[in-house]
Amino acid sequence: MAKFKCSDCRKFFDGDMATMQCPHCGSTNFKKAGPAIPWKIIGIGGAVIAAVIILVALLGGPDSPIASMQEKGGQVLDIEVKNVKESKLRSDYKIVVYDETNSIHQTLNFNGKTNLIRYDISYMLSGTCYNFALERKDGKRIENLKWETSTQYCVPLPPVKPVIKSIEIGAADPDRQVYKKVTIHMEEEGDFTYVIGDTRQSSPVFVDLKPGEYTVFVSNTNGAETSQDLILRKIRRLPPPLTLAQIQEVFDKVSRGAMSASVAQDSLANGNVNLISPIQPGDIKTLWGALMEASMGEYFVVGSFQNNPSTNKIKSGSLRISRK
Repeated sequence: MAKFKCSDCRKFFDGDMATMQCPHCGSTNFKKAGPAIPWKIIGIGGAVIAAVIILVALLGGPDSPIASMQEKGGQVLDIEVKNVKESKLRSDYKIVVYDETNSIHQTLNFNGKTNLIRYDISYMLSGTCYNFALERKDGKRIENLKWETSTQYCVPLPPVKPVIKSIEIGAADPDRQVYKKVTIHMEEEGDFTYVIGDTRQSSPVFVDLKPGEYTVFVSNTNGAETSQDLILRKIRRLPPPLTLAQIQEVFDKVSRGAMSASVAQDSLANGNVNLISPIQPGDIKTLWGALMEASMGEYFVVGSFQNNPSTNKIKSGSLRISRK
């Protein structure tokens, strides 16, 4: 004997292959079934199991995805979807990134045997917020999705870099072969950290720097850093600054024939140094021209001049002389 269930009256009955109709309603629409188990036989344990099945169904069961988003190392977002098989994620689901205008910024697909998408933040614009959504491949959004974290990610603005306005190189000490003071001037006020070579300090003033090539680094409290090259040239030992009496003596020696014009030129400055104004007559314009005329017996009176600080010789355009 086998157990049958009528599809019309839904009652169970016993029969065999020769059974032609349901004994309860006479219907011939029935099928073979397992033994009917009345609910009163199920008992408390079965009721608990049934309640759990109903609860799972109400909560969505395996078809209710749970998503989370976490920043990794400041450059990557990990987007993880749980409660869905990886194969189904690859075939049916996608992550859609929306910008602030609710336009699609990018679509991300699940690849490989994983429920994780690793998203490079460099594809986003600084200072912009983006929203993430889990959708089916046909574009329908998953309404029963539960996010364990926020669905929005805002890309921070990069810290503003400090700006070096200028680097002031102070006087050099030829005896010690150091620059006594180098000062870094910034465009804006604030607390900065300054680095030159092996020296790191909060003061913009560096002392006793040796000649050489350096890179100046300046960082602010936000961690933003800027840099600038610095060249401190080799320190030369300059002759003592010229005096008005020394220049006059050189001209007098040349005029008397006691010194050649070329030697006088080397002791004073380059012969192409311009005078303040040409000397009439003859229209003398350069120091060399005046020395050549002095070598022919002409006498000149030195009126004024300025020293070139890099050579301690006559500065071009500063020498004033006149005929005696």
